[in-house]
This record gives sequence, structure tokens and C-alpha cells, in this order.
Amino acid sequence: MYPYPIQIGPLAFSLYGIMVACGVMAALALFSFSAPRRGLSPAVARDSCFRMVLAGLLRSRIWCAT
Repeated sequence: MYPYPIQIGPLAFSLYGIMVACGVMAALALFSFSAPRRGLSPAVARDSCFRMVLAGLLRSRIWCAT
């Protein structure tokens, strides 16, 4: 199995990173789709998902640094 299936010049994308990105996009689509049924606007759902992903990345970097 190739650990870096996509390389564009010096930039290499790992398979793990691609799968994480696909999972985040699927969660965003699902949450945006179900937001109106819960009384939220899709824009609020997208903003909150973006903040949650950003907070998760930041928290994981802090956790790994300690």
C-alpha cells in the first residue's frame, strides 16, 4: 500500500489525511442537511462544524506536544 498516493510537486497527501478529510466533509454535509429539522440554519451548522474541526485540530496538536 502506498502511504502517499497523491503527490503534487513537493506536496504529498497521506492516505490517512485524505480519509479524515472525507469524514469531515461527510459529517459537515450530514449536519447541514439535518440542521433545518432541528431549527438551525445551514450557515450556522457550517460555522459550528468549522469551529469544531479547528478546535479538534488545535487540541490534538497541544495534546501531542505535551
